[in-house]
Amino acid sequence: MIEDMQLNQGFAQLYEIPVNNSYSVAPHHSGVYPVHEELYEAWKSVWHIKVTSTEEYPHLRPARHRRGFIHRDIMVLPRQTCGLFTHTIFINKFPGGREKLDASIQGGDLFQIILYNQISIFMTHLSNYGNDRLGSYTFESVFKFLQCWTNLRLETVPPPKLANIYFGLYPDEKTPIWRNPCDDHRHFEIWSNQKSCERLPQFLVIGPQKTGDHSSINP
Repeated sequence: MIEDMQLNQGFAQLYEIPVNNSYSVAPHHSGVYPVHEELYEAWKSVWHIKVTSTEEYPHLRPARHRRGFIHRDIMVLPRQTCGLFTHTIFINKFPGGREKLDASIQGGDLFQIILYNQISIFMTHLSNYGNDRLGSYTFESVFKFLQCWTNLRLETVPPPKLANIYFGLYPDEKTPIWRNPCDDHRHFEIWSNQKSCERLPQFLVIGPQKTGDHSSINP
């Protein structure tokens, strides 16, 4: 993984592609949560990543329950969805058609996500800016609608500043709450293929308070 990132970094430097913004996302949404330690190590050693985001913590749905956390000094922010995927390139092929997309923009899901979240992070794809340019259409339209019908003051800031603002608003989220990936089929699908839900742990602490791990920490 580190070697692949170093190759990417060398390519960017060779062709003077600006990528030094301390932010990255993982391919196929995997590795951020459930945590893949090797990804965090590679990010820090090669790219000096400080911020990332995920839709999966603690679960994809309901979206209003998504939260952030900090792991290995990398700030993980909750990311929202906007209905645009790699294959969403033509307006007439959008699920539900243009009417469905416009409804999301004009008071529907996308509008409400931005309205009810002080900080919103979305991920689009290169393909969304070709063909019918749905990426540009969607966000230009929703920003115009927000400016017309609300008093919100929209602002864009660099990822590290955004993450500091987020955890300033929600300091209780800094410490992650680890959950069992086997309890969520989406988490299991993006979990490392070296992990398994069919193998017992190597170590168990069983017992009431003061006889288990609590007594070993606070005798």
